[in-house]
Amino acid sequence: METTIKIKKRCSFCKKTKPLSEFSKDRNRIDGHRGCCKSCIKADHQSERGRAVNRKALAKYNKTPKGKQANWRLYLRSNYGVSVEEYNRMFTIQAGCCGICGKHQSVNQNGNALSVDHNHITKQVRGLLCGTCNRAIGQLKIDESGVALFLKAIDYINRAKEVTDGQA
Repeated sequence: METTIKIKKRCSFCKKTKPLSEFSKDRNRIDGHRGCCKSCIKADHQSERGRAVNRKALAKYNKTPKGKQANWRLYLRSNYGVSVEEYNRMFTIQAGCCGICGKHQSVNQNGNALSVDHNHITKQVRGLLCGTCNRAIGQLKIDESGVALFLKAIDYINRAKEVTDGQA
């Protein structure tokens, strides 16, 4: 029995017969190529339905452990220039605790990861903080010039305490 090698295939979507080079490879298929040609796949992905399917698939993937890990890796790298390994090293050095209040992440934020604290001017990563402390120094804009504002806030609280202690 003679084996014939197919050099053309019919697209299951547009129904046109095209050379095999027009079909993506798929080792799960008997002939080793996808059933739909590359141009039909591209058109489908560019259509509204195709984009909606891709969004749904992406949303589903993002909920998986592998998707969450990939997003976390991308988030750290793109926002702070830090790898997951560097984040884990900081986490270990800080024993999983906020760099300001010292509370463990599991106590602070229902187990949410500690925030990466960084200088917004120099982009230098300073350490890991709980969400509350990170927002607090963010509100006071604590960078090079913001330390003075923070010290003024401490002075204000101490003066107010003296006034209320003196009235009691």
